[in-house]
Amino acid sequence: MAKISSSKRNILSKKVVIRLIYVLILVVALAAAGFFFKKYDDLKNASPEKIQQSQTDQYIAEVGKLYALPKEEKPDVATVKDKEALKKQYPFFDQAENNDVVLIYKDAKLAILYRPAVKQLIKVGPVNIENGLSIRTIGSDTERKAIEQLLTDNKLTFASGGAAKTAVSGIVVVDLKGTNSEQAKKLAEIVKGKVGTLPEGEDKPTDADLLIIAGPVAP
Repeated sequence: MAKISSSKRNILSKKVVIRLIYVLILVVALAAAGFFFKKYDDLKNASPEKIQQSQTDQYIAEVGKLYALPKEEKPDVATVKDKEALKKQYPFFDQAENNDVVLIYKDAKLAILYRPAVKQLIKVGPVNIENGLSIRTIGSDTERKAIEQLLTDNKLTFASGGAAKTAVSGIVVVDLKGTNSEQAKKLAEIVKGKVGTLPEGEDKPTDADLLIIAGPVAP
């Protein structure tokens, strides 16, 4: 049997090592390609709901680093698409820009306006009977102040209108624009009153959505 010289053995060893290195590189490349393809395939096949939930969770986490959020409640999260329309309807959005995100905690009555582009809180404030409707109170001094304290305890903002021109029995909530009946019912539940109509002779506020008339409760 012919003997292989040491120089030839060295050349063969080098070729084997080089081939092993090529094989190893190929295996690693294929494994990496498979990993990234799997990630791409998962994303491609993800439902819109899962993608939206992931984005929502991200916003909540980002805001949570800037503000102490209620821990026992999940917020409703929405993106501002038409800032001008919102600014006309709700004063809360006076500093809003399109693509800002609003987090609304209904139980905690808290609204947070957040700007993801710069990871900054723009505004934090109380929620008014869903969607920031404006509330005005009128009535006799004692009853009106009691109602206003109740509104404050429930984190609802309002404007005090002073004394009423007409007398009512109990607490009456009036839907001044005729388009907020459900909110009027909810407000009536909070102030322990009833939904009614504007009494004849009473001035109709033009800068409010809901009016609370506080009169003495019948014995």
